[in-house]
Amino acid sequence: MDQRVQEPPLLKASSGKAFLANFQMVPLSTGKLNVNVDTALSPERIGIISRDHPGSYSSNRKSFLANPTAFLGECIAFREGLILTLHLGLVLEKAETDVQNVVFAITKNSTLAL
Repeated sequence: MDQRVQEPPLLKASSGKAFLANFQMVPLSTGKLNVNVDTALSPERIGIISRDHPGSYSSNRKSFLANPTAFLGECIAFREGLILTLHLGLVLEKAETDVQNVVFAITKNSTLAL
């Protein structure tokens, strides 16, 4: 069985405008946290942005002595976002990353899993 994921078709400008016009942000539940992680421009640093239910933002940064690959840096950033949530004693409602391989490594039985 082929387990490749099909990517959604690219939106054209007109359909993109229609999509954005209908987009509605759903607020987080009380006491929940949204964490969006990404590696910074410098490959030996990661950045973590978190937003709580009233919409307040906070950011954190972590530096490393080693220079991990982009994929490993993204995985570390995701892990650090989860650790931050635990440290703050909050319940994670949503975690976001822009790297499909990180999602596969976390959610699938994959050779990319760490």
